[in-house]
Amino acid sequence: MSVAKSGRTTGLTCASISAVSLDVSVDYFTDCAETKPYLTKTFTNQIAITGNQFSDAGDSGSLVVDSATAEPVGLFFAGGVNTSGVSEGVANPVADVLSEVSAQVGSGTYTFVGTTDHAVSCLNYGNATVKSAQARALSDEQTARAQNALGQARMLVNPATGILGVGTGKSSDHPGEGAVIVYVDESTNVTAPAMVNGVRTVVIPTTAHAVAVGSVPQTAFEANVVPGLGARCRARRWRRSSRLRRA
Repeated sequence: MSVAKSGRTTGLTCASISAVSLDVSVDYFTDCAETKPYLTKTFTNQIAITGNQFSDAGDSGSLVVDSATAEPVGLFFAGGVNTSGVSEGVANPVADVLSEVSAQVGSGTYTFVGTTDHAVSCLNYGNATVKSAQARALSDEQTARAQNALGQARMLVNPATGILGVGTGKSSDHPGEGAVIVYVDESTNVTAPAMVNGVRTVVIPTTAHAVAVGSVPQTAFEANVVPGLGARCRARRWRRSSRLRRA
C-alpha cells in the first residue's frame, strides 16, 4: 500500500508500507547527540513505512493515510534503520490509537472526520525511489548549475553556526536535477537554506572529522538520515523482532 503523510518538518510525502504486525524497540535519548539514553520502549503490532526521507524529526504525530483514498492508516511516531540496514518509519495503527484515546478520555467513541475519499498526490520517498534518482546521470546543464551555486554555498560554511562544509550532488526528490549538499553538525540544530542560487540543497548531518578526512556521504540515503522522535532529536536505532509479517 502506498501511504502519505503531512508533517511539520518534511511536509507532504509518500512511501510504501514495508511491514505490518511489527514489534520494534525504540531508544529514547535526553539529548539530540544521542549520547544519553534513558529509556527503551517496545511497541508491538506496528506499521513500518519504507524510505529514509519519508519523514524526519518533528514529524511525530503526523496522520498516515492511504494515498489512494486518504483514509487514515496510522499515526507516525518513530523511525530508524532495521537489522538489514533498511531505513523505515514506524506508525501506530489507527484503530489502536482511537481505542487508546477512548480508553484514556473515557467519554464516548472517537473517530476521524474529513471529506469524501480522494487520491493524495505527492513525492514518493521510498528507498527504491531515492536509489533511482541518485543513479540518474545529470545533464551538463544541471552539473554546471550545481557547480555555479557551489561558490555561493561556500560562503555559508561556518563551524560556529553548525555548517561544516558544502559540495555538489543530486536531488532525490527531483530526479535529474543537481543539488548543493550542505553538511551540518549532527549534534546541533542547524538551519540551512532550501535553495542556493536557484539550486536545491540536500542537508546531511555529519561530524567535523568526517568533513576533514573526506569520508562524508554524498546522499542522505548513504548517511542514514532517518525519522526521529520529538521536535529536534533523531532516534536512529531501533530493532525488528523476529515476529514480522511482510506487507
